[in-house]
Amino acid sequence: MPGGLSRRSRRAAGAALTAMLLGVVAAGCGPTGRTDSAPPPRVGVLLASPGRRAKVEGLSAGLAALGLQVRMDVREVGGDRSRLPVAARELVLAGPDVLVAGGNIEAKALVAVTRTIPIVVAGTATPRAAGVVADERRPGGNLTGVDNFHAELTPKRLELFQKLLPGLRRVLLLYDPRVEPSREGLRLAQEVAPRLGLELVARPVAGAGDLERALGGISRAAFDGIVVLPGFVLEEAAPALAAASLASGVPAMGLYPEEAQAGLLASYGVPFEEQGRQAARLVAKVLLGEDPGSIPVETPDRPLFVVNRDVARALGLELSPTGLAFAVPVEGLPVGPFDRTEAGGGGAR
Repeated sequence: MPGGLSRRSRRAAGAALTAMLLGVVAAGCGPTGRTDSAPPPRVGVLLASPGRRAKVEGLSAGLAALGLQVRMDVREVGGDRSRLPVAARELVLAGPDVLVAGGNIEAKALVAVTRTIPIVVAGTATPRAAGVVADERRPGGNLTGVDNFHAELTPKRLELFQKLLPGLRRVLLLYDPRVEPSREGLRLAQEVAPRLGLELVARPVAGAGDLERALGGISRAAFDGIVVLPGFVLEEAAPALAAASLASGVPAMGLYPEEAQAGLLASYGVPFEEQGRQAARLVAKVLLGEDPGSIPVETPDRPLFVVNRDVARALGLELSPTGLAFAVPVEGLPVGPFDRTEAGGGGAR
């Protein structure tokens, strides 16, 4: 099994990096930490799909904000999960100082190849239940990361959806039965549904054909809304789901702001770029010599509630002012195919 730097070597590298940064401050140099004698650390990044590239943007920005310059090697498999093992092995053989996984499936591919090179997951759902870490407070092994709370935020997602659309009663839930976060999200949704007065209809989606069947025949007469639960297949299906939502007139609620930008009515969760920024803090800790197995998995800094007003107009929906009060405009949130997107984090946990 390919390895990496020993713990002693990592600590030595961390000490050298610390000395380098202190030298930069003492000399009044720029924030990059570059010197002629100390090449920048190497960070290998594994992504399952192009949609997760925003995590790399956040990671780069976060490391730069911390005064760290790194050499980054990004391998992305274009949505073809069967290519992850080969890409993971290539990354490990390149000898990085730290590996960054885009999510659960990338983390599992990397752990299968190395148990020694530190791994930071830039957004993972239910990491212990999914078998990524032994314990969130003390992960053990060579991995730590950011828990994006995608499953745990399911009840609040339903609540915000209903605040936005007070007439919401019958909801179609799309979930991937193969994925632990999706199953946990389904359990939490069923648990909170009676309190919200919701009738839930759960349909499994484990592939493109399943999505077509799950959305077949949907109409506003049959459903008041669609809620997406965590899962890589469902994450990749956002454009198709947005098209089906607009065609049927049934509004949909997703997990990421990026999904609202792709054409869903709303979403509640942590943007990919922010997950990358948060992961940068953990990468910096590892580069400074901390053992990843002793670094607690972090919880999200700030989930965002995003509402796409253009989708609401296209669907002929009247949004509740009470629901919109939770969606406060945020500077700098990128806008996708529609003109205006509103987002906020206030009061939404």
